[in-house]
Amino acid sequence: MFDRIVVGFDGSPTSRCAVDWAAQEARVRRASLEIAAALEEPWAGPDSVLPTAATRSIHAISRADLETELDRIAAHDPSLEVAGVTGQGSPAHLLRTRGRRADLIVVGTLGRPPAMPHELGATARALARRATAPVLVVPPHVRAVPPARVFATVDGSSRDADVLDAATREADLFGAALVLLHCSDSDETLEEATRILDAAKCVARPSARASLSTCHETQPLAAALAEGADHRTLAVVGQHRSTALTSTLFGSSAVDLVRAAALPVLVIPHGSKPSNSRA
Repeated sequence: MFDRIVVGFDGSPTSRCAVDWAAQEARVRRASLEIAAALEEPWAGPDSVLPTAATRSIHAISRADLETELDRIAAHDPSLEVAGVTGQGSPAHLLRTRGRRADLIVVGTLGRPPAMPHELGATARALARRATAPVLVVPPHVRAVPPARVFATVDGSSRDADVLDAATREADLFGAALVLLHCSDSDETLEEATRILDAAKCVARPSARASLSTCHETQPLAAALAEGADHRTLAVVGQHRSTALTSTLFGSSAVDLVRAAALPVLVIPHGSKPSNSRA
């Protein structure tokens, strides 16, 4: 059941887009929404200690931003159950912790300008690799509008059942077309690809209320979705539970999509709880 949704917020325009997407999901599922802000104290050197007044000022600004965001969402939809929470530490740690008691985590791919360029999207990538709840990753400048197409990405693994369940329910909730997408690697035959898509169709068809089609690509998944994406497209992909090192060395569909950030991506962990289909 999607009864509780947690979204990360840091005051940036991208995090506001993520909050809008989270509110849209909460609204259609009649779920509660929690807006979480991590309060990270700046680091100025190994021996430096921020004055207490300066620390309070940093925290006050973050809480003020959070209160403003809560007011914005409440004004847009007074019936939505929404609350704010703050916590110490990194955004990834806070969202992963709050996500253990939630049914969906929503995060933007970029936040406040980081100290180093390679940190861009680090929170989203970390959650895509390790979160135990489904993670909706929202790229910058993508407005929260009901998706018209939902891509369910299948690879013939045990992850497919969870991906198909989540994608089918998402398509049904928004009245979107469901597209089963498989991207072959260089060693896979056409017969094997057809078998994977046929099996996925058999699983999805009984529960899908929206239109259902299949798509076979021979290019990498991130490239295939970027090519066919528009502002009303959502991708659903299975989580590869990898470390940062193995993801860098061997790649991960979920992390690759988060890096590409061409469209919203819903990352489904294996064995995730079924979503709430209440309309």
